[in-house]
Amino acid sequence: MSDVLERLSIHLSQHVRTTQRDYLAICRRFLRGFPEPADWTPEAVFVFLQELETSGWNPLSRQRAVTALRKLYAVYEKGFPALPRGAFSLDILDQDRPMLTLEELVSLVRASVRAPWPELPGMVALATVYGLRGGEIAVLRAKDLNLEAGEVRITTGKQNAVRVHAIPAAIRPVLHPENFSQARSSTEMWGWWHDLEARAGIAHRTRQGWHAVRRGVVAVLLDAGVPEAVLEPWMGWRASLGRMVRRYPLRGRQEMDQEVFSRHPLLAVWAEQAG
Repeated sequence: MSDVLERLSIHLSQHVRTTQRDYLAICRRFLRGFPEPADWTPEAVFVFLQELETSGWNPLSRQRAVTALRKLYAVYEKGFPALPRGAFSLDILDQDRPMLTLEELVSLVRASVRAPWPELPGMVALATVYGLRGGEIAVLRAKDLNLEAGEVRITTGKQNAVRVHAIPAAIRPVLHPENFSQARSSTEMWGWWHDLEARAGIAHRTRQGWHAVRRGVVAVLLDAGVPEAVLEPWMGWRASLGRMVRRYPLRGRQEMDQEVFSRHPLLAVWAEQAG
């Protein structure tokens, strides 16, 4: 089993740490019942998923387990069985996907600036302006902040792709490269979040964390009139095959920054707080 997990771990090395941890835990559980690649029949997958359902795993969690197993099968170049249509019927409105309101985002900004920790405003600026995932903030380093050129280099959490954004004047005062001298663990990022949530006086919701900020930023930018065709690539989302047509009229990164920043409601808040 250790050899299998070691190969999988290398394959997952480009993913964020939480994804590596979760996928390895799922595959370790699968391997306890089916330790050898020769055992990985279609029936093995169905038996494993039935076991997860019996254990109380919800459809979203079982879907994540399938994604992890696909990685395992890919490492050994084994075909993954086709699953029946509707195997994971998810009601998106029933899922726990907390999203901060504009008022709560403003409270985050103000709380971060008042906090005694010099690192916090910079992390919150990245989250509330660019909608960065917690993992993207965690791996951002001093070399990624070029204040002289007015640019920030972001490694996108899901595809490990790199994109470069302009740094608006409103947040330059809180982006200090020395506060990003080393990567942060997921545990540390959760610690920062819980401190920030309490300081901002935001009621805690199930599964609320840095991603709730990202969802909130998307909502306020859409409300501010940023077109979806601009917001999708600007946020670092990869176009699906069904929407490839959107890639052809794409504007340059600088033009998209200008479009988003001209409508971004939180930049005025940052200018007021950090100026």
